[in-house]
Amino acid sequence: MVKELKEKIEQAVKGRMSPGCSVLVMKKGKELFRLSTGTFSDTDATVVTSDTLFDLASITKLYTSAIILTAKEEGKLSTLDKVAKYLPVFENSELTIQDLMTHQANFEIRLSEYRDKYQNSFGVEILKVVPPIKATEDVHYENITYLFLGQLIETVYQKPLRATFSDFFRTHDLLNTKLGSSDKEKLASPPTEVRNGEIVQGYTHDESADLMGGIAGNAGVFASTNDLAKFGRLWLEEKIVSNDNLKKVFTDYSKAGTRSQGLGWHQDLYGQSTKDWGVYLHAGYTGGLLAVHPSSSTVCAFNCNRTYYGRDNIKHREILKMLAEHISK
Repeated sequence: MVKELKEKIEQAVKGRMSPGCSVLVMKKGKELFRLSTGTFSDTDATVVTSDTLFDLASITKLYTSAIILTAKEEGKLSTLDKVAKYLPVFENSELTIQDLMTHQANFEIRLSEYRDKYQNSFGVEILKVVPPIKATEDVHYENITYLFLGQLIETVYQKPLRATFSDFFRTHDLLNTKLGSSDKEKLASPPTEVRNGEIVQGYTHDESADLMGGIAGNAGVFASTNDLAKFGRLWLEEKIVSNDNLKKVFTDYSKAGTRSQGLGWHQDLYGQSTKDWGVYLHAGYTGGLLAVHPSSSTVCAFNCNRTYYGRDNIKHREILKMLAEHISK
C-alpha cells in the first residue's frame, strides 16, 4: 500500500494536482510513511519538504477547537454554555458553544456579501450579525460560526486571538506553526492561488480571515507537515483533552443530519463516510488534510496547494481518500 501511495501521489503532482505536496503518517509516535515531492509553483523551483509551511485554511478550525477544549479542561468554560454568556450579540439566542463548534447554528448568510460591503470594517460588522435563536437538527457547515468562536476565545482569555494561538503553539512545542497576516509575502510558503491576476503567497488565503488581520477562528494557521502531524498526535496523547473526553469530541453530534460532525472533526470526506474506518479528519480548502485513527493511534498529515491550479481543481480528493483509508488499516 505504501508503494502504491507513493506512486499515486507522485503521479498526481505530475498531473497537476498541485505543484508540490508533503505527507507524513505516524503510528504511536513512530514514522510509517513520509513523502515530499514537487516544488512551490510552476515558476518557483523551491523544493517542498516536510518542513515547508503551508496555509492550512479550514484545518485552522481544529486549532480553534483545541483551544476551546483546553479552556474547558482549565475550567474556564463548558461547551454546553450558552454563547450569550460570553458574547452580548447572542443575548436572545439559545445557541451553545457546542452548537457553533458542530455547525448547527445555520446563520444563512454569505460572507462574501459582507466582505464586499464592509471592506474596511468587516471584522467588526460580521460579529454584529444577529444569530439564530435555536440550533438546527442538521449540520450546516459555515465559517461564520468559527469567526464567533474566535471572538469567544478573545473574551475568555482576555487577549487578542493571535496571542492565544501563539501561546498554544509555544506550549505544545509547535515551533514551525505560524500565524498568517494581511501583509503580503510575510511567510515563506508556496502560493495558494492566483486570484484576480495576483499570486496569493505568504499571507492568509481565506478572504474573511485576511480582513480580520490574517487570523480568525476559521482560517489563518500555517504549518509544516511535521508540525501538523505533531498537532494530530496531541489529540491522541491526551495533551488536549483526557481520553474519556476525547471520545465525546469525536462523537457525531448531528441529531438528524447526513453530515457526521464532531467538535471540529468530521467523519466524512467529499461524500465518502469514514465511519466504518473509525477515521476522524478535517480537510482544508487549499488541499491539506489532518486525519487520525484513535484505535491504532495513527495520524496522517498532508499538505498541498491544489488551489494554485484553480479553485475548481479537485484532483487531490482521490489522494485524501486513499490516505484516510490507509491509516484505518
